[in-house]
Amino acid sequence: MRKLFLLLILLLFTVYAYCQGEDSNPKRILSLSDCISMAIDNNSDLKAARNRIITSKAATEMAVSDYFPSLSARNNTFEMDMHGDSTMIKSTTLSANLKLFDTGLRYLTVQGAKKDEKQTINSVFRTYQDVLYRVTVDYYNCQHYKELIDLKQTSLQYYTDEEKEYQEKIDLGELAPVDIYPIQSSVANAKVTLLSAENQYEDAKRDLINLLGIPDTEELDFAEESVDIEEANLTKEEYVKLALDNRTDLKAYDLAIDSAKISKKKADMDLWPLFYVNAEYGKKFNDEYVTGHNTDGRIMGYISWNIFDGFSTQAKIKQSKANLENAIENRAELERDIITSLKKLYYDITISKEQLDASKIGFESASKNRDVQREKFNLNMNTNLDILNAQVQYDTALSNLIDSKYNLKLAYIELDYQTGMLGLEDERINLANEKKVEEVYGKGSSALNNLKIGDSVDKSVAEREKDKDSLDK
Repeated sequence: MRKLFLLLILLLFTVYAYCQGEDSNPKRILSLSDCISMAIDNNSDLKAARNRIITSKAATEMAVSDYFPSLSARNNTFEMDMHGDSTMIKSTTLSANLKLFDTGLRYLTVQGAKKDEKQTINSVFRTYQDVLYRVTVDYYNCQHYKELIDLKQTSLQYYTDEEKEYQEKIDLGELAPVDIYPIQSSVANAKVTLLSAENQYEDAKRDLINLLGIPDTEELDFAEESVDIEEANLTKEEYVKLALDNRTDLKAYDLAIDSAKISKKKADMDLWPLFYVNAEYGKKFNDEYVTGHNTDGRIMGYISWNIFDGFSTQAKIKQSKANLENAIENRAELERDIITSLKKLYYDITISKEQLDASKIGFESASKNRDVQREKFNLNMNTNLDILNAQVQYDTALSNLIDSKYNLKLAYIELDYQTGMLGLEDERINLANEKKVEEVYGKGSSALNNLKIGDSVDKSVAEREKDKDSLDK
């Protein structure tokens, strides 16, 4: 008896230790805001995007540096034989060079670099919106499928209990053996839909974890976010205008056109004589054997004309013209895609609203019908099959309601993304860019000091039409 008591104590202690171990490693619960912050910090696409800001800023600085003088120092040490004696000669030369004038080439180079830097910043912000959109969609997909899993588990439990009850009545002779087939079919269908929902949840969860840039080893779960929808009652044309005014990738294409124009202008300049003015200064130190002045300074002007270079200039001009044509066409194609996508999305939202309204009516009717069928069954006015059919209709209606609710929610999220409004007020995005730039250039050197994300490029439709016509002139 004593051994049995000790064995029972040991068993209880083992169970307690196991439960304590389970509780010590709970699932980590992430909110949507947590996921967005983690993606901003860890996503590989965003890391590469921030590095592109560094690269473009460095290119601008290199272009501007051509306006400053260049300084160099050189030390010479050599052996000289003078009158049979070998002597070591040492001297140091300090040189300074400054380009005073180059027919505007430096100016065009700097302007092109600044356009490229603004283009990069606008493109990078669109990358943030891409990741933000995908994170938000995957997050709500996880929540969507979790809600469906709860529904399918409840349905499966109901049909399983009904199957047991049917079998008991068959054993008692109250029902025929064939009466169990409908409920068995419902059990099987419930299992299939449950497995499908679980698989969809796992896929969405893995996609979300991958976007967050974290290892797929930690047990994670996601907090429930509101699915309430704040409708923006704008017309289709107003949504299109909102997108054309705010899409940073569209602004990046405008800047790409400007940059391509500058490149073409520089290429065209190679056909004509170019005038240059340079200033040079040099001074030698510690040179005992050099006679005369050790200081030399001059300002020189010269004209350079590339008369023939094996048709390299002509090829460069053709290339720059083709690049400009591509930039204009890419911009026009993106604008067409934006307009087409928004018109389609506007129609999808209209349909989703109607589906949600119909789903609400369908769910309300199915709920009432299920209650009515149960009351009639209690009064012996119908059969188990009527109850089963009412329950199936109820489950289907509730599933449709859940799907319609999330479909409309995701459609409005996509609307924010397509109009370029998604994340515009999220300070974490700008702070992430500033932190990365300051790591390289030091505090106060943010890429956004003079180049704000979303800087508008004032370009009318008529001006964009002229861009293409001007290529042949």
